Amino acid sequence: MPIRHVTHRNLVQDFQISQLTLQFNYPPAYLLWDRAGELTRKVSVLWPGWKLEKAEAGSVQALAKNARVQMGLDMSYVIVTGPKGFGAAEQIAKTIQLWTSILELETIDKIGTRAIFQKKYADRESAHKAYLAMNLVNWPPRRVFDCAVDSPLNGGSAHLQFEDDQALTIVRVSPQQVAIEIPAQEEFPEIEGKKVVDRVIVDVDRQTKKPIDAARFSAPDWLKGYQHLLNRDLPEIVGK
Repeated sequence: MPIRHVTHRNLVQDFQISQLTLQFNYPPAYLLWDRAGELTRKVSVLWPGWKLEKAEAGSVQALAKNARVQMGLDMSYVIVTGPKGFGAAEQIAKTIQLWTSILELETIDKIGTRAIFQKKYADRESAHKAYLAMNLVNWPPRRVFDCAVDSPLNGGSAHLQFEDDQALTIVRVSPQQVAIEIPAQEEFPEIEGKKVVDRVIVDVDRQTKKPIDAARFSAPDWLKGYQHLLNRDLPEIVGK
């Protein structure tokens, strides 16, 4: 069943997804030693630009266009970078279905799903002010620790944890300044270097805490459910 692409405009105003990760942990799947070739061949078809990085006993790692895939003896994951995000949900779901069927998984020990959203700003100070406007921390109104409260070098990070006996969800919100590598291109060699980006990120990491019957697990339903939680609950924290 196709998975509807969600833009998340109602999630955090003007934020854009920059990374989506889905990780599977399971009891050692020794069939990987016999079926690594078949699994790699079938998964590679799903990801344009597939390039094998590493292949050894118990581990296959590859890069694809805006994605990284690792398949291991007891853990596998897919990371999608860039704004496509949940637009790759169908590829991710099909990849998971291949893992469970070819490796004949009976139990999934843990499922981790992580989405990182970002909003870019003109400079570090603007990003910090936007972070404070979310009212996740009480910023002091006066000078503290011999530092000005309006220093452009100030920073911060909010960490919220929601947990019960079924699942753990951690939400991290912080302003960041990151340097992005710009690879050289034959047509434009002069643009090689680094680009500094000031941004605020909202990082939502959700993990299950109890084993799941692999035969009853539906990857499309899982991803839809995760999107639903993001749209329903994240505005309660950072969308006001």
